[in-house]
Amino acid sequence: MQNSRTQVNLFGRAVGVAAGITARQTNAFVTRAPRPFEPLYLESRPQRSHHTLVHDSLKTWVYPTNVAVRDYQRNIAERAILTNTLVALPTGLGKTLIAAVVMLNYYRWTKDSKIVFMAPTRPLVTQQAEACYKIAGIPRDDTALFVGSAASPAVREQIWNEKRVFFTTPQILDNDLKRGTVDPKKVVCLVIDEAHRAAGAYSYVNVVQFIKRFSEEVRILALSATPGSSVEAVQNVIKNLSISHAEIRTELSDDVKGFVRGSKVEHYSAELTEEGFAVLNNFGQVLQPMLTELNNANVYFVRDPEKISLYGLVLARGDFQKQYGMRGMNNGYKWKIESTFNLITPLAHALGLLKNHGIKPFYEYISNWEKAQRYSDTGKAKKPGKGATSVLNNPHYKRMMQLAQKAIDQGAVSHEKINLLVAKLVEFFTDEEVVADRSKVIVFCEYRSSASELLRVLSEVESVKPHLFIGQSSAKDQSNIEAGQGMSQKEQQKVLDDFKAGIYNTLIATSIGEEGLDIGQVDMIICYDASSSPVRVLQRMGRTGRFRKGKIIAILTENERQRFDQALQKYEEIQRSISDISNFEFVPCSRILPDDVTPEIDLRTIDIPPENEEEPTIATTSSVKKRTRKAPAKKFNMPDDVETSFTSAASLLDTSKKRSRAKANQ
Repeated sequence: MQNSRTQVNLFGRAVGVAAGITARQTNAFVTRAPRPFEPLYLESRPQRSHHTLVHDSLKTWVYPTNVAVRDYQRNIAERAILTNTLVALPTGLGKTLIAAVVMLNYYRWTKDSKIVFMAPTRPLVTQQAEACYKIAGIPRDDTALFVGSAASPAVREQIWNEKRVFFTTPQILDNDLKRGTVDPKKVVCLVIDEAHRAAGAYSYVNVVQFIKRFSEEVRILALSATPGSSVEAVQNVIKNLSISHAEIRTELSDDVKGFVRGSKVEHYSAELTEEGFAVLNNFGQVLQPMLTELNNANVYFVRDPEKISLYGLVLARGDFQKQYGMRGMNNGYKWKIESTFNLITPLAHALGLLKNHGIKPFYEYISNWEKAQRYSDTGKAKKPGKGATSVLNNPHYKRMMQLAQKAIDQGAVSHEKINLLVAKLVEFFTDEEVVADRSKVIVFCEYRSSASELLRVLSEVESVKPHLFIGQSSAKDQSNIEAGQGMSQKEQQKVLDDFKAGIYNTLIATSIGEEGLDIGQVDMIICYDASSSPVRVLQRMGRTGRFRKGKIIAILTENERQRFDQALQKYEEIQRSISDISNFEFVPCSRILPDDVTPEIDLRTIDIPPENEEEPTIATTSSVKKRTRKAPAKKFNMPDDVETSFTSAASLLDTSKKRSRAKANQ
C-alpha cells in the first residue's frame, strides 16, 4: 500500500511532490539498514541531561533532501549525532553537509544550548557559515560569526547570551571560555574543522579539555580530509578531542569511489638555468670547508657539497648531540662542531632554494642572511662571527653574489621551471574549451619569495590573470603583498571571492591554499615544488577534480620528484593503516539523549530563509546596539555539585560519607 503521508519541512509546510520527491521515494532511503554500529558510551551518566531538551523533537533526526542524498553521508551523520566522531573524507566529498546535519539536529533537540563550529582561519569560518546557512536552514538571526578582534569581549559576551549557533576561530572560544564569557556546560555540540591541527597546545585541544572539565554532555564532531601522517598522529587527535568513533574513507572506499572525479597527474622535469649552475658551482666551493670539517669528525657523511640536504643535517646534528654532545669529547672540539652545524644549516636551506626555485629566491635569502651577520636586530653594525667571516671573505662567495646579482639585473629567468610553467599555462588558457568554461588554475609554491617571482613573470603573460594567495604576516606593514609580506584574512577572502568570480584565473598559493578552503571549481593544479609530507601533497591534489575530472601538473627537479613519489607511497600506506579503526583506542563519551529515545531519520526538504542566502556577516562592536566599552568582569563557571562557600573539615567528611552511601545504593 502506498504511503500517503505528506512530506513537510521544519516549519510544518507541505513539500513532498511539489519538491519533486514523493513519500515512496523518500522512504526508500529509510529501508536501507546501516551496518552494525555500537556507540562507545561512559558507563555512568546523570539520570537527566543538564541540557533542556525539546522532547517532541527527539523522536526524529532530520536529514535535508535539498541536496542529493548520498548513502555514505547519511550513514556518517547518523552515527555522528549519537557519539563523538572523527570524520575523515577526501576533499570535496561533503564533510560540511555532515556537520550541518549534526548542528541542525542539536539545534532542534535543545531549547537554549549552544552549538559551535570552529575553523582555523577567517576565510574558513566564513565559508563554513555560508554553507551551513544554505544547507541546514538555521535562522540567521540566531547565529553569529566571530573572527579576529572585530568584536570586543564585552560585545561577544552579549552575543553569546543572545544567540545559539556560532562560527568562530578556536582562539576566540578558548579565550572566552577562560574569561568566563561562555558557560562550558551550555555547549551541546562542538564541530572542529581541519581537526588534524589538534596537537600540542593548539586551541582546539585547549577548548575540548576545558569543556570536558565541566561537562561530558557535549557532542564533538571532528572533520579532516587527512587526519594525520601516521597512525600515532591520528591516535593523538582521537585522544586530544575525546573521540569515541571514527568514520574514515579513502578515494577507493566502496561507498565513496563513485563520487570521486579523479585527476590525471603529468610530470615534467626541470633543472637550473646556465646562470644558475654557475652560481651553484661557486656556492659549492663556499660550503666545501664546512662540509669537510663535518666529514672529518664523522658526523655527516655526504661528500659532495651540492648534495647537502637540510633534513640530513638536522638528523646528523641530532645524532651528534645524542651520542657525543654530553660525554666523551673535548668541550672545545664539541662546540666547534656545533658552531659548524650552526653555520652550515641556514646555508643548506639556501642551497635547496637555489636548486629547486632558482636564483632570485636564493639571492634574497642569502642577502638577508648576510645582513643578519653584519647587523643586530636593532640595525646596529656588528662584527660577524669567525665562521661567518670566513664565508663572507671567501672569493667564491663574492663571485657567487656577483653572478646572481648580474642575472637578476639582466632579467634572466631564475629557473627552467618558470619557462615550463608559462608554457603549460599558455597552452591551457588558449584552449577553446577551457576559455568557454572559464576554467581556473592554482599554482602551489611553498616559499613567498618564489611565489612573488612567479607573480612578476605571469603578470606579463596575456592569457593569464594571476594573483598571490599567501598567509598572514606578523609584520605591521602588510601594504606590499607582492614582496611576500603577507595578507590579512580579510584580503585573503577578497582574493578568493575575486577568483571565484573570474577576475583572476590563476592563484599562486603557498600552504594557505592547501587546507580546507572551498575555492570553487579548479580544473588544473600545478605543483611548482614538492613536499615530503603526504598530507600536504594530497591536500594540494585535492584542490581539483571536485565537480569534474581535473588535471595535475608537477614541475619538479629530480630530487623533488623522488620526494613527491615517496609522499604518495607513504600516503597509501597511511591510508591502509588508518582505515582499520581497530588500530585505535577511543575515548568513551556521554549519551545526551534519554536512554529510551532512539530518533528515526526524517528526510525532508528544508525551508531556507531568504536572509540565509546573503553573505555571512562578521560580528563587530558596532553591530550591537546596546553595548558597553567596559571589559566584562571575569567569571568562574563551576561544574555541577561543586561547593563554593567556606566549610568545615567535619562537614566535608560528612558529605563524602553521604556520597559513598549513595553510590553504593545505585
